[in-house]
Amino acid sequence: MNRSFLFFLSAIITIVSCSNETSQFESLAKETLISSYPYLSEEGNKIENLDAVYSNDSLCILHLNVILNGSDRIEEEWHQGEYVLYSYNGKLYEAIHDLNDLNEERVFLSQEELNSEKKGKIYEDLDYPNALLYRSILLINTSGNEVGKKDVKVSLPTPTGTGLWKLNYLIDEFGDETTEKYISLNGKGEYSNNSSIEEKLDVILYVDTGMCSFKLFENGIYLVAYVN
Repeated sequence: MNRSFLFFLSAIITIVSCSNETSQFESLAKETLISSYPYLSEEGNKIENLDAVYSNDSLCILHLNVILNGSDRIEEEWHQGEYVLYSYNGKLYEAIHDLNDLNEERVFLSQEELNSEKKGKIYEDLDYPNALLYRSILLINTSGNEVGKKDVKVSLPTPTGTGLWKLNYLIDEFGDETTEKYISLNGKGEYSNNSSIEEKLDVILYVDTGMCSFKLFENGIYLVAYVN
């Protein structure tokens, strides 16, 4: 069989597979929205114009109109909402916010809008999918939760083009999380010395109020420096 045809057939199969995964994750997002926030479609309330404005196999952003029409309201209230579902390390994370609130910034932007918005920002060098992922994770870390665990704090790493930044909580003497926070950055580079040239180097940077420290790991294993 012609190799060019086999390559073409393989490409078609890959595209169809990715499309199916995206469609499945979009369907999962819509189902999870209803199960996580049942009040949106109960007691006279209803969801209209539920639309996936962005979706791939691990991230889905939904826009929706919600009509609140409970018995304690004289008139209907219209709200435009934005819902984010993100799959990371085998777990699902979500967040929803009300776009009628002037203090709330939309996660989803068109590519043209996002190119303008991210200028001068820490995620400026990210491509369009990763820039949307960055904005989605910020919303989840700020006001979201792991699906099914609304009372558990979330701290997902964010892509920035400089490495993976993560929000952490200091641990007290009993091993419990406190409310004091710090951020860390996992980055990668190379090192050279008398016996090695351009070998793998892992760097972890810790930033706290008034303090900055980092650790260097040669070949991802050996701690060679800790600077505070």
